[in-house]
Amino acid sequence: MVKRIGTLCLVIGGLICAAWLVGVVCSDRWVWSQWLSWLPVITLLPGIALLTAGRVLRGTTLNPALGGLCFVAVVGLQVLTLWRPASTIEADTLRIVHWTAGPGVSDAHAVQQVIEDGNADVFIALGTTVRDWGDLLEWGAIPGPIRRAEFTILSRYPVLTCRSLARVENIQLVLLELDVNREPMTILLLDLPSELTCSRMAIAHKARSLIETRLDTAPDLVIGDFNMTQHSAALKKIMPGWQAAWNEGGRGWGGTWPPQLPLWRIDHVLVPNDATPPAITTVWAGQGRHRTQLIDVVIDE
Repeated sequence: MVKRIGTLCLVIGGLICAAWLVGVVCSDRWVWSQWLSWLPVITLLPGIALLTAGRVLRGTTLNPALGGLCFVAVVGLQVLTLWRPASTIEADTLRIVHWTAGPGVSDAHAVQQVIEDGNADVFIALGTTVRDWGDLLEWGAIPGPIRRAEFTILSRYPVLTCRSLARVENIQLVLLELDVNREPMTILLLDLPSELTCSRMAIAHKARSLIETRLDTAPDLVIGDFNMTQHSAALKKIMPGWQAAWNEGGRGWGGTWPPQLPLWRIDHVLVPNDATPPAITTVWAGQGRHRTQLIDVVIDE
């Protein structure tokens, strides 16, 4: 009986580890594999624990140091996936605060606190339902917030253009152009569907088609809630020749969801492969659906 339980532990533990590996290899290229691609590295811990228990129950002698080494390796890999060392930027920067807040955020004072804590030059929020903006009506270079699709934008820099490009199949695209020291800075704001049953790859191809047909020139940055993980294969299809800026520009812990225990980075900043990525930090605002991104973009004096 004990050996049968041990065999069951071995089978379940092996399946857990295999599921994680398939998710890494196949990513979200297919609907069936996109579910597995969301398994974090720490999923291996219960798998390894079951494999260890199974071998012990079947009478195999194990070195305790090996189990400890596996534990350290898994935790270390999880940290390396989402953590980047802190560094400073010796240049003038523009601070963009991007926040997937959600409809639960309806208090202007809470939004103002996020703006002040983030030391924002440009504030971009998705999904807020604030109606009475109070003092924020006079914040920035323009009177009051700009609302396009479900994005709310406030800026200390003059806004040259802010228009909705698309709102199709729960895909939202908004073009924002700022006057930064008499030089235009163009930012494409993007929000992609979160439904788990939707094919991530199909969404990526649809978003790419919309961008190619409705955007005349390439933006400087793409910022948004992609609902795709950091190593998503679909993410790379949206803007060919572009990269997730976090890989090189990240600072500290990079997870953005869920905010209290951020094991996944699904809010991204994309830049061209040959561009210098901005410095990015994520912080918990104390409310909202996702953590806030603090994006420091180097600007010319």
